[in-house]
Amino acid sequence: WHIFPNSEPFPLSSVANDLDTAVREQGPRSSSGWERIAAAATGIFGTAFGTLATHNGSVVMGQSLKQIATGLLHPSRGYAGGYNFFDPDSYFTVQAALLAGDPLVNQELKGILERSGSKLCKGIPPAQWEEWRRSRRKKRKGSVTTFSKPPECVKGQVPHHFMKDKEVYSAISGARQTGPNVFWTLAALEYASFTGDVKWLQGYLPVLRKALDFLHVDNKTDLVFAPGSLMVDTFVRTGFTADTNAAMLLLLEQFAKAEDVAGDPVKANTLRHTASRISGALNRELWDEDHYVTSIDREGSVKDHVDYDANWMAVAFGAADGPASPHCSGPCETKANRILARIDSNPLATIVPSWGSEILYESKDGGTGDSISGMGRFAWFNALARKHIRGPGELEFFKTRLLGKLMHDLRRTVWMRERYAPDGTQQLDRTSHYFEYPSIVSLMVFKVLYGVSMEYSTVQIDPWEIEAFHWGIGDFQVRYQRRSFCYVSLPRSGHVSFKLLGFTSETESSSFSIKTACSPPAKTNQQEDQRNSQSPDVSFTATSIEGTLEFSIDFKKDCPSWPWVIVRKINTDKPSLS
Repeated sequence: WHIFPNSEPFPLSSVANDLDTAVREQGPRSSSGWERIAAAATGIFGTAFGTLATHNGSVVMGQSLKQIATGLLHPSRGYAGGYNFFDPDSYFTVQAALLAGDPLVNQELKGILERSGSKLCKGIPPAQWEEWRRSRRKKRKGSVTTFSKPPECVKGQVPHHFMKDKEVYSAISGARQTGPNVFWTLAALEYASFTGDVKWLQGYLPVLRKALDFLHVDNKTDLVFAPGSLMVDTFVRTGFTADTNAAMLLLLEQFAKAEDVAGDPVKANTLRHTASRISGALNRELWDEDHYVTSIDREGSVKDHVDYDANWMAVAFGAADGPASPHCSGPCETKANRILARIDSNPLATIVPSWGSEILYESKDGGTGDSISGMGRFAWFNALARKHIRGPGELEFFKTRLLGKLMHDLRRTVWMRERYAPDGTQQLDRTSHYFEYPSIVSLMVFKVLYGVSMEYSTVQIDPWEIEAFHWGIGDFQVRYQRRSFCYVSLPRSGHVSFKLLGFTSETESSSFSIKTACSPPAKTNQQEDQRNSQSPDVSFTATSIEGTLEFSIDFKKDCPSWPWVIVRKINTDKPSLS
C-alpha cells in the first residue's frame, strides 16, 4: 500500500490509476470506471471494514472475540450489543470485506465464521421440534415432546446473533428463522471459494454439514418446512415458504461445489438432486399464474403476500426458467418474465431499491414498519434475477434504478441508512452508518456488472454488456477489454482454470498470447510489456467456444507474491486461435 492524504473515504493506492484509465459511458446516470471503483471501495473501506469487532476489548473488555457488528461506531453502534447477525446481514459484510483481498482481514473473517460455528445448537432434532410445535398448537398433554417451556434451539441451528458474548438463537422479535443457517453456511463457503482455502474447507465441512442438516427437506412435499421468515424476522412466514426454498437452490449448489472440491462427488450429486426436487416442488406447489405464493401449510392452505424477494430469488437461481403456461407450444413466455412484469408494474418496486412485497405485512402478519421500506438484501436478489435472464431493459433497470441510484447516494453521503423510504430516499428514522447498502454496492459492481467470480481453482469473468473495466483494490487487480486484453492478479497458486465469457468473437477466429508470472509486471496496458517473458515452469492450454476463452495455468506453489496472467490479442494476417 502507498498511503497518502486524499479526499476519498478510502486509501488511494492502485485505485488512483483509474482516474486516468476509466472508460466513460454515455446515457442517464452514466458513471465512469473511476466512479464505480470509488463507490465499491467506499463500501468496503468506509463501512464493511468498520463493522469488524475482532480486536481486544471491542466486545468485552480484556477479550478478543471474533465478531462482526451491523454498523459503525458513531460513537455507539446500531443494534447495540448485537453481533454476527447472519439473517442475512453479516453474509453481505463478509463478502464485501473479502473483495479487498487482504490476507489479514481474511483471517479475521474466518474467525468470525468459526465463532458462530462453534455455537451450533446441540439440542433436540428438527423433527422433534416440529412435533412439539404441532402438539402445542393442538394443546395435547403428556406427549414426549411437550416441554415446560419452548426448547432454546434445535440441533444444528446457527445462532441468530450474539448479544455481547452470549449466543442467541431467536431473532430480536422472538421469531425463529432459517436465514442464519442458510446465510452463515453460504458465507463460510464464500470464504473458502474466494480465498481458495481448500484445506480449511476440508477440515470444516463436518460443521457445515450439521448446519445444512438443520434445513431438512420434507419427503412428502420435497420442500423445506420453515419455522419463520428467511430474511426479515418481523414478517410472519411459516410452513413451506417460497423464500427459504428458493434460497435453498443457491445453498445446495454452492455446497455441492464444496463437496466436489473436497473429493466427495457422491455427496455433491445427492445435493444437486435435492436442489432439483425443491425446484420442481416450488413450481408444482407454490406457482400461481405470475408469481410464487408466500407459503402453504401441511394441510395445503395458501398464504400469499406476493413477496418480491422470494420471487427474485426463484428467478436468480433458475426455478423460474420454464414456461409460464404448462400448455404452451413453440416460443413461450417464461415464469421469470411474468414475475418481473408483475413486480415492475408496481411503482414502488421501481422507485425503491428494493421493495419487499405487494401486500403489506400488518397486524398478525408482521411488522408494518419493515413492510413499507426498501432493503438492500432485496436489491441484491433483484439484481441477480435481472442478470440471470438478461432480458430487454434489464441492464438499464439495473444501472439506473439499482446500482446507479445506490452509487449516487453512497458517494454523496459516504455512509447510509438501514432502509429506503417509499419515496425512494434514505429513511432517516432508521439506523445510520449501517452495513447493508454500502456492502451491496461493492458486490453489485464486482459480481453483477463486472461478473468476476472466484470459486476455488476457477476464475470466471462474465461482464454484463460492458466493454472494458478495471477493478483495482490493493493487489487484487482485474483489467479487462473485450476481445483485446485481460490482466488478472489473484491470490492463488497451483492449478487455476480461467473462463472469459464473451471475450472472443463468435464469428471470427483470433490469436491470443497468454503470459504469466508470480509477480505483477511493470505495465498492464495493451502496449508491449517489457517484462513479458513467461515463467519456464508455468504451463497452460487455451480453447475458445462460442465467444468464451478458456485456459488453465499451473502457478508455482512458492510464489513470493500474487501470481498474474495477461491475455492479449495478437494481430496477424492469418489469425488462428492459440
